[in-house]
Formats: sequence, C-alpha cells, structure tokens
Amino acid sequence: MRNKYVAALLAFFLGSFGVHKFYLGRYFQGLIYLLFFWSGLATFISIIEGIIYLSMVESDFDRKYNYDNPGFYYAFQNARREFDPFLHNFDYKEKLNKMKEKFRNHTEAKDVTYCSNCGTQNSKSSTFCSNCGSMINI
Repeated sequence: MRNKYVAALLAFFLGSFGVHKFYLGRYFQGLIYLLFFWSGLATFISIIEGIIYLSMVESDFDRKYNYDNPGFYYAFQNARREFDPFLHNFDYKEKLNKMKEKFRNHTEAKDVTYCSNCGTQNSKSSTFCSNCGSMINI
C-alpha cells in the first residue's frame, strides 16, 4: 500500500526524475518526467506535487492512488454499499428490463409502437420504422 509521506519525499528529492510517479503507479507520467528531467519545469512541478501529497487527506490519497490494492478496493465498495441502496441490488439487468417494460406499458397507451429491429419508438399508424426503415410488426 502506497504511503503519501513516501510519495512526498520522493517528489521533493527525486521528483525531477519522476520517481514519485513510478512509485504511485503512474508509469507514463514518470516517463514524461524522465524525458524532461533536464528542465527546471519537472523539478518545479514535482515540488508542488509533493506539497499536494502532504496536504491531501489520507482517505483521498488512498482513493486516488491505492485503488489497485484489492483490500482497499473491497473495503471501499463495502463502505459505498452502506450509503447507496441501489448497489444492494446486483441484478441490474432485471431491474433495467422491468423499468423498460414499465415505460413501454406507459407509452403504449399513447398510440406508440416499437420497431422489432432497432427498438425505436414509432407511432402506431406508421408502417415503416423512422430510424432503420424496416417494416414494423403490428
């Protein structure tokens, strides 16, 4: 698990070479720092990033940089489920199909039909689909 203090120290002392980015798992950004280590810009940006790492709240740092740690990921997902009741239902497809059916039942009363090919909504009086041109089954 990555530590924000280690990342800040690496940013302060070896930041111009992008070592802090490699430590945080941002390899492409680390390569960019390596390409521009000769300029003062990489050093300046790494010092600012070190200050940002130190000022971050521990949970924000973990959410941003320790997302690939399985223990952290599952703990975060479980904490999220406690506050989001929709995540308790893992059968999203069934819920989505029920919502679609409810919508279709509601709109059928308004003289609407759906194309069997593409699912586009058309009026009941139309013979061909307005989207794909196929014949609508009535």
